[in-house]
Amino acid sequence: ARVVRSPDLSRAMASGEDGRGDGAVGASGGAGGVGGVGAESFTDVAGLLATLIDEPADRHVIRKLLVCNNGIAAVKLMRSVRRWAYETFGNEREISITVMCTPEDLKANAEYIRMADEFIEVPGGSNNNNFANVRLIAELAETSGADAVWAGWGHASENPLLPDTLERLSAGGSGSPPLG
Repeated sequence: ARVVRSPDLSRAMASGEDGRGDGAVGASGGAGGVGGVGAESFTDVAGLLATLIDEPADRHVIRKLLVCNNGIAAVKLMRSVRRWAYETFGNEREISITVMCTPEDLKANAEYIRMADEFIEVPGGSNNNNFANVRLIAELAETSGADAVWAGWGHASENPLLPDTLERLSAGGSGSPPLG
Protein backbone atom coordinates (compact mmCIF):
# COMPACT_ATOMS: atom_id res chain seq x y z
CA ALA A 1 0.00 0.00 0.00
CA ARG A 2 1.28 3.46 -0.84
CA VAL A 3 1.34 5.80 2.13
CA VAL A 4 1.61 9.54 1.59
CA ARG A 5 2.04 11.93 4.51
CA SER A 6 1.33 15.62 4.95
CA PRO A 7 2.78 18.26 4.41
CA ASP A 8 3.50 16.89 0.94
CA LEU A 9 -0.02 15.56 0.41
CA SER A 10 -1.31 18.40 -1.76
CA ARG A 11 1.82 18.40 -3.90
CA ALA A 12 1.65 14.63 -4.34
CA MET A 13 -1.99 14.73 -5.38
CA ALA A 14 -1.43 17.60 -7.79
CA SER A 15 1.68 16.17 -9.41
CA GLY A 16 1.15 12.44 -9.06
CA GLU A 17 4.48 12.17 -7.18
CA ASP A 18 4.99 9.80 -4.30
CA GLY A 19 5.08 12.82 -1.96
CA ARG A 20 6.64 11.03 1.00
CA GLY A 21 7.41 13.53 3.72
CA ASP A 22 8.32 13.03 7.32
CA GLY A 23 4.66 13.23 8.32
CA ALA A 24 5.56 14.81 11.63
CA VAL A 25 2.58 15.96 13.58
CA GLY A 26 3.64 18.54 16.11
CA ALA A 27 2.54 18.26 19.70
CA SER A 28 2.05 21.54 21.43
CA GLY A 29 0.87 22.34 24.88
CA GLY A 30 -2.15 24.10 23.52
CA ALA A 31 -4.40 26.57 25.22
CA GLY A 32 -7.64 26.31 27.03
CA GLY A 33 -8.67 23.39 29.11
CA VAL A 34 -10.99 20.48 29.57
CA GLY A 35 -13.13 19.52 32.49
CA GLY A 36 -11.67 22.24 34.67
CA VAL A 37 -8.10 21.22 33.84
CA GLY A 38 -6.14 24.03 32.22
CA ALA A 39 -3.73 22.97 29.50
CA GLU A 40 -1.33 25.70 30.53
CA SER A 41 -0.56 23.82 33.75
CA PHE A 42 1.01 20.92 31.84
CA THR A 43 4.39 20.88 30.16
CA ASP A 44 3.07 18.75 27.33
CA VAL A 45 -0.12 17.38 25.86
CA ALA A 46 0.69 13.89 27.16
CA GLY A 47 0.43 15.24 30.70
CA LEU A 48 -2.96 16.73 29.96
CA LEU A 49 -4.17 13.55 28.28
CA ALA A 50 -3.07 11.45 31.24
CA THR A 51 -5.27 13.52 33.55
CA LEU A 52 -8.28 12.99 31.30
CA ILE A 53 -8.14 9.21 31.52
CA ASP A 54 -9.90 7.91 34.63
CA GLU A 55 -9.14 4.23 34.20
CA PRO A 56 -5.90 3.82 32.24
CA ALA A 57 -6.21 0.01 32.21
CA ASP A 58 -9.51 0.25 30.32
CA ARG A 59 -8.73 3.19 28.03
CA HIS A 60 -5.93 4.48 25.87
CA VAL A 61 -4.90 7.75 24.29
CA ILE A 62 -5.78 8.15 20.62
CA ARG A 63 -2.98 9.93 18.78
CA LYS A 64 -3.57 8.40 15.35
CA LEU A 65 -6.93 7.54 13.81
CA LEU A 66 -7.51 5.31 10.77
CA VAL A 67 -10.61 6.37 8.82
CA CYS A 68 -12.09 3.49 6.82
CA ASN A 69 -14.80 5.40 5.01
CA ASN A 70 -14.86 7.96 2.25
CA GLY A 71 -16.83 10.92 0.99
CA ILE A 72 -18.92 13.12 3.23
CA ALA A 73 -18.83 10.59 6.09
CA ALA A 74 -15.05 10.94 6.33
CA VAL A 75 -15.21 14.73 5.89
CA LYS A 76 -17.71 15.14 8.72
CA LEU A 77 -15.67 12.93 11.03
CA MET A 78 -12.43 14.80 10.30
CA ARG A 79 -14.09 18.19 10.82
CA SER A 80 -15.41 17.02 14.18
CA VAL A 81 -12.08 15.56 15.30
CA ARG A 82 -10.17 18.67 14.19
CA ARG A 83 -12.60 20.98 15.98
CA TRP A 84 -12.52 18.90 19.17
CA ALA A 85 -8.71 18.72 19.13
CA TYR A 86 -8.46 22.48 18.64
CA GLU A 87 -10.94 23.25 21.40
CA THR A 88 -9.31 20.73 23.74
CA PHE A 89 -5.60 21.09 23.01
CA GLY A 90 -5.29 24.31 21.01
CA ASN A 91 -3.95 22.29 18.07
CA GLU A 92 -6.33 20.83 15.49
CA ARG A 93 -3.63 18.42 14.32
CA GLU A 94 -3.01 16.85 17.74
CA ILE A 95 -4.70 13.68 16.51
CA SER A 96 -3.19 12.43 13.27
CA ILE A 97 -5.75 11.20 10.74
CA THR A 98 -4.94 8.52 8.18
CA VAL A 99 -7.52 7.66 5.53
CA MET A 100 -7.95 4.76 3.17
CA CYS A 101 -8.46 5.90 -0.42
CA THR A 102 -9.10 4.23 -3.73
CA PRO A 103 -7.53 5.17 -7.07
CA GLU A 104 -10.93 6.54 -8.07
CA ASP A 105 -11.02 8.87 -5.04
CA LEU A 106 -7.44 9.99 -5.77
CA LYS A 107 -8.30 10.74 -9.39
CA ALA A 108 -11.33 12.73 -8.26
CA ASN A 109 -9.12 14.73 -5.84
CA ALA A 110 -11.60 13.91 -3.06
CA GLU A 111 -11.87 16.39 -0.22
CA TYR A 112 -11.52 13.78 2.51
CA ILE A 113 -8.07 12.85 1.15
CA ARG A 114 -6.95 16.47 1.05
CA MET A 115 -8.05 16.92 4.68
CA ALA A 116 -6.10 13.91 5.98
CA ASP A 117 -2.60 13.91 7.44
CA GLU A 118 -1.79 10.82 5.40
CA PHE A 119 -3.55 8.44 3.08
CA ILE A 120 -3.12 4.80 2.25
CA GLU A 121 -4.05 3.80 -1.26
CA VAL A 122 -6.17 0.64 -1.37
CA PRO A 123 -7.58 -1.34 -4.31
CA GLY A 124 -10.40 0.26 -6.25
CA GLY A 125 -13.63 -1.21 -7.52
CA SER A 126 -16.26 -2.84 -5.35
CA ASN A 127 -16.17 -1.89 -1.67
CA ASN A 128 -15.46 -5.56 -0.89
CA ASN A 129 -11.94 -4.70 -2.13
CA ASN A 130 -11.49 -1.74 0.20
CA PHE A 131 -13.88 -0.03 2.64
CA ALA A 132 -15.83 -3.23 3.43
CA ASN A 133 -12.79 -5.51 3.54
CA VAL A 134 -12.35 -6.38 7.22
CA ARG A 135 -9.07 -8.23 6.70
CA LEU A 136 -7.57 -5.26 4.83
CA ILE A 137 -8.76 -2.78 7.47
CA ALA A 138 -7.27 -4.86 10.29
CA GLU A 139 -3.97 -5.15 8.40
CA LEU A 140 -3.85 -1.39 7.74
CA ALA A 141 -4.74 -0.60 11.35
CA GLU A 142 -1.83 -2.69 12.51
CA THR A 143 0.75 -1.56 9.95
CA SER A 144 -0.18 2.13 10.09
CA GLY A 145 0.23 2.32 13.87
CA ALA A 146 -3.31 3.61 14.35
CA ASP A 147 -4.60 3.86 17.90
CA ALA A 148 -8.23 3.62 16.77
CA VAL A 149 -10.32 2.80 13.72
CA TRP A 150 -13.42 4.67 12.57
CA ALA A 151 -15.53 2.79 10.05
CA GLY A 152 -18.33 5.34 9.88
CA TRP A 153 -21.56 4.00 8.48
CA GLY A 154 -22.13 1.50 5.71
CA HIS A 155 -19.18 -0.47 4.36
CA ALA A 156 -17.37 -2.43 7.11
CA SER A 157 -19.25 -0.73 9.95
CA GLU A 158 -22.16 -3.08 9.27
CA ASN A 159 -19.99 -6.19 9.45
CA PRO A 160 -19.88 -7.76 12.94
CA LEU A 161 -16.49 -9.27 12.07
CA LEU A 162 -14.80 -5.84 12.18
CA PRO A 163 -15.00 -5.13 15.91
CA ASP A 164 -14.34 -8.79 16.69
CA THR A 165 -11.25 -8.82 14.46
CA LEU A 166 -9.87 -5.58 15.88
CA GLU A 167 -10.55 -6.76 19.41
CA ARG A 168 -8.64 -10.00 18.79
CA LEU A 169 -5.69 -8.05 17.41
CA SER A 170 -5.73 -5.72 20.40
CA ALA A 171 -6.03 -8.59 22.89
CA GLY A 172 -3.13 -10.31 21.16
CA GLY A 173 -0.82 -7.58 22.40
CA SER A 174 0.01 -6.28 18.94
CA GLY A 175 -1.07 -2.78 19.91
CA SER A 176 -3.78 -2.82 17.28
CA PRO A 177 -6.60 -0.40 17.83
CA PRO A 178 -10.13 -0.79 19.04
CA LEU A 179 -13.04 0.17 16.83
CA GLY A 180 -13.80 3.85 17.40
